[in-house]
This record gives sequence, structure tokens and C-alpha cells, in this order.
Amino acid sequence: TYLSYWELHRQNTLTPHQIKIGFTVNIAFDDILCFQAFDLFPNAALGDLNLIVTLSPNALVWCCVDPAVSLKECVERSLTLIGGTNENTNADPAVASVASTTMEFHQAVHNIAPFDHSCYYDHRWTQVHTEGRCMTQLFRVRHATRSLYSYQGKDIQIIPEEITVHHAVSYIVGFEVTQNEIRHLKSYYSTTPMVVPSEVVRRESFTTGPNLDGLNCSMTRQLLNVKEICVLFPRRATDLVCFFNPLLTNLSLEFASKRWPEKGCDTTSDEFYRSQLEAANLDTILPTTEAFENSYTQPVSRTFPYRDRSKTDNTSFIWITPCERSSANAFFFDGINSKSESISLRATPKYSGLAGYENTYLNLNRNNDTPPNGDYEKMKRNDAKPILCMVSDSFWLFSTSLPGGKAIYDTQSTWNSVFAQYFPNLYSTMLQALNAQYNNEF
Repeated sequence: TYLSYWELHRQNTLTPHQIKIGFTVNIAFDDILCFQAFDLFPNAALGDLNLIVTLSPNALVWCCVDPAVSLKECVERSLTLIGGTNENTNADPAVASVASTTMEFHQAVHNIAPFDHSCYYDHRWTQVHTEGRCMTQLFRVRHATRSLYSYQGKDIQIIPEEITVHHAVSYIVGFEVTQNEIRHLKSYYSTTPMVVPSEVVRRESFTTGPNLDGLNCSMTRQLLNVKEICVLFPRRATDLVCFFNPLLTNLSLEFASKRWPEKGCDTTSDEFYRSQLEAANLDTILPTTEAFENSYTQPVSRTFPYRDRSKTDNTSFIWITPCERSSANAFFFDGINSKSESISLRATPKYSGLAGYENTYLNLNRNNDTPPNGDYEKMKRNDAKPILCMVSDSFWLFSTSLPGGKAIYDTQSTWNSVFAQYFPNLYSTMLQALNAQYNNEF
């Protein structure tokens, strides 16, 4: 949804105030991870699914649009531009009324420019509760022959206080199933369960965060059918959606008596980007988004003192480490299972010049700021801990005779054990066919 400049900055003040906005969210059923494999569901035989959705306002993000859009908006509405003064400019000190002529409108939109270098705004998404640069003032500057417009920007913070769902709708495709077929389905699912594959993500934070030497984190967790491990690198404790390239090298995970990858990796290398495209299944028919690509190829500036100025959205960084090999046309899996597994995360800064101040994952200073009294040891540092996400295979079991109800979400069993238990004949036949194929090939 679009928040108007005039709604955010009434009377040219930055005093916090409340704004009520509304927007529509369209969430497809199979966009939810645990339901991604659902295609058809025989609810006439197994009953309806009741879905409880929990929405968190803390996961919302915002982004400043091109200030020309807000300028265009104010001209279209015949609002007034707020004047300002600066000893180095000839800005109009009075509140200038915007003319509605075509020439004025054309000049207003195409001649807009930042007031000075500190006025650049962030082109990327910003997590709520986090400061981001946004346009806060508009100026009409004196000129001999035409109208010129400029803007200034400051860091603002958007804090959601409450979210209310007013209306929820779902659309279900129906079929004209006969009563005989319904009776057959009920009889069939009373003895043979309907198995739907699924996935579950377990999210844990490491016990320590980054330091001047990089990362040296560890934890001990149980691994259940883990097919891949993902690591997120927050720069603030409130980060839930937006993650940047941490600019690390020698990055590796150690678990299951193995180092992943064996040689470590560099988050800015071409090889690392290609491996992430492959791990995210974006190397074949599925295209990648521009934000995903920019997160690996256009990291934030490391020059100190640096301007955290993004020319594009680069907030989709994630490190994916596959640890499962699929075989037999994705019928058998060998994910990692361990009752107690020690997991270590290690890395060194890609850049650490000027006593480590080029380490943008650790140093949070923005906008060319300098620390108080020139004491660089008091610079604001990242104290957010890396996040480990363990993606595991899971299963839905639907039947009219299952203990505990008609639906069970099984997160403790493997794919092989489920099919061996509920489809022994099919499992045995597939195993024999696969053994014969293996013997012929090798």
C-alpha cells in the first residue's frame, strides 16, 4: 500500500503520530510451506480443513518511493509545497502554492533533485522498527526561467502498533462427485491413509553474534529429517524479513562430522552465487528475482566512512546449505537424523581495513556518521545473533480411522518409513525395481 508524503509528515514535523491504513493480502493456500504439496483434497470423505492464520505486524516492511511520485501527488492534488531556507541556496522561504498549469506540472516532476548529498533515500525495503532514509521536505527553488524542485531526507522509523483482520475469504474449486464415489472414498480412506508430503522449518538463534574477527558460533540441536540448513544474518534484533550480504569469507558450517562446504565460501564470489541459485532451485526453469540477485552481487558499500545508500533492493540474502541427496526420482531420501548434533558456524570478515571498520556486518553506522568525540570504539555494533533454519521433511496423514483424529501432521517420521508402514506392497515393489536399476547401471 502507498503511504502519502502528506500522511507521514503533516505540517513538516517528525512528531510521531498514528496513521490507520488498510490493504489487501492475497495468500495462496500452497504458498504456506506446510501445505505446498496440496493439490486436491477429498473433503467430502475426510471433512473440511480449518486454517488458523497468525499475522505479526513486526514482519511488515516499508520502502521510500521516488520523491518525484510524492511531488506529482501534491501537484495533482493542488496542495502546497513547504518552503525552507538555507544560506547556501535560494530556496523560497515562504509556503509556495503549486500552480496547476501543464508546464508547471511537467517541470515539477522532471526537475526534482536532492537538496544535497545527505538527501539520498533508500531504494530498498526496510524492516519496521528500523530506521530508513525517507524524503521529509519538499522545496521550490528560485530560478530565472523555470521552476526547480528539491527535497531533503532524514531517517524515519515506522512502528506498527496493531493489526486487525476485517475480512477473510477463500475460494474452493468443487466437483460433482456422486454419492457412490463418496462412499467409495470413505471406505478407501478408512483403511489406507492419504499421505501428503510437507516441510517444516525450525528456527533457532546461535548463542553469540559477530565480532571483529568474524563469526565463531555454536549450538547443539536435534536434527530430524533435515534436508537443508539455511543461515540468516540479521543486523538488528528486529530483523525478520530483510537480510543483507554480511560480506564474509571462509564461511562454513560444521555438523555431522563434516564441513559444509569443504573449502569454505566467500559471500561475494560468483561461485557462491551460482551455488545459491542451484540450492534455491532457481538455476533451471524458475527465474530469480532482481532483489535476490542484487543481494549477492550488489552488497552495501564497505568504504569507511561509508554511506549506507542502496541504489536497488538487496535485502533477500540467505545462505542455503543442502544436506540431503534425493534418489530414485525423489522417492528415497537420506536427510540427516541425529538426537544431539553440535553445529558450528565460522567465518572471517571479507574486509577489515581501518581496524575492522569496513566490516559492515558488525558496524552499523549509517549516513557518514562519526562516533561521539571521534572514539571509533564506541561505534554502534551489531549484537544480533545469526539465525539457523533447519528445513525438515514432514507429512500429512489423513484417514477416517487414524488415532487422535482424521489428520496428523507427522514431523518425526522419514519418507521411507511412512511408505514402508502404510504402503508396504508399493514400497517393496519400488525397492525391487530400484535395486534392479542400480545393478544394471553399476
